[in-house]
This record gives sequence, C-alpha cells and structure tokens, in this order.
Amino acid sequence: MTTSSGAADLSQDGSTFAAKKVLVVGAGGIGCELLKNLALSGFLDIEVVDLDTIELSNLNRQFLFRRRHIGKFKAEVAAEAVMNMNPKAKVVPHVGNIMDTEKFPFAFFKRFDIVLNALDNISTCLMSLLYMFFMCASKMLVDM
Repeated sequence: MTTSSGAADLSQDGSTFAAKKVLVVGAGGIGCELLKNLALSGFLDIEVVDLDTIELSNLNRQFLFRRRHIGKFKAEVAAEAVMNMNPKAKVVPHVGNIMDTEKFPFAFFKRFDIVLNALDNISTCLMSLLYMFFMCASKMLVDM
C-alpha cells in the first residue's frame, strides 16, 4: 500500500519509510548494501556509525568506495555516496565506536525508530549486538 505521496506505508499508523529515523551500525560490506537499499527504498532520515577508514582491500566488496577514498572514514564517504544516489535522503555520518557510551549514550539510541546492525567482523559484531540490545530495548533492532 502506498500513501498519496507515493511512499510505502511502514506501519499501521500510516507512517511511511520517509518518516522513520534509521541508524545503521557499520559501513563496510553489509553496511554499504544496506545504506543504498534504505535510501533507494524511501528511507530519508538515516544515520551511520563506523570507526574504520577505507583500505585498498575494501574496494572489491564495498561498492560505495573508490581508490581516491583510501584513508578516509567509511561513515563519511558512505553518507556522501548515498546522498548522491538519492538527493532527498539525509545521511548523517558518525565516526566512532558504537560502544563508546560517552559519544553514543542511551539518549542517542532513543532518537531512532529502527537500529540495524551491519557489522561484518564477528567478534565486534557479537559484543556490539549485546551492547545495542540493552541500549535499544524499546526499539526495533535488526542484526543483518
């Protein structure tokens, strides 16, 4: 079902993808695909957290990045690339470790309707998932 603006309904209250605030944790292989899919599906208010910089070895599987981006922060480059794909989307990058409680306190997580874990490092993913589970107790938390 779609609304009069053409955006798909996301919930029974009639809100649309565009009205939902989404946090993506990770801008690597999984995060690049997820960010692109969100923006092209109509989600327009997205934030992304990642602490890594782009390396040459990332370029074969993380399509948002190019050789000229090596050494730059993944979150920043991914946000810019996704906004170029969908100029209506607002993608805010955050460089840092999602488990840094000073930078990402409970109040940070409360702002989002949906939190998507797109970390592709298994040890980091497991620890972060447990942390986010507690921080997002009343939110939709999806582990990709």
